[in-house]
Amino acid sequence: FGDKAAWAPRIKNGNATLYASAIKGKGAMPAKGGNSSLSDEDVKAVVDYMVSQAKCFAAAFSQCRGGFSDRPLFFV
Repeated sequence: FGDKAAWAPRIKNGNATLYASAIKGKGAMPAKGGNSSLSDEDVKAVVDYMVSQAKCFAAAFSQCRGGFSDRPLFFV
C-alpha cells in the first residue's frame, strides 16, 4: 500500500467509500478481507492505517512514524 499513484484516487474518494469497499468487498477483494469475524470498526482501523501509510509514503515515510492511532490494528 505504499503506491502513491494507486492510492491517490482512492483517498480522494474519501474514507466512507474506502470503508464500504473494505467492509462489503469489491471486485476480487472479499468482504472484510475474507475474515468475517472482524467488526466493522476493526476493518475501519485497518483502512485508516493503510491510508495513513499511503500518505506517509507519498509525503516521506520518515515524517510519519509513530503516533498514528491508539486503536488496535487487526490485519486481515
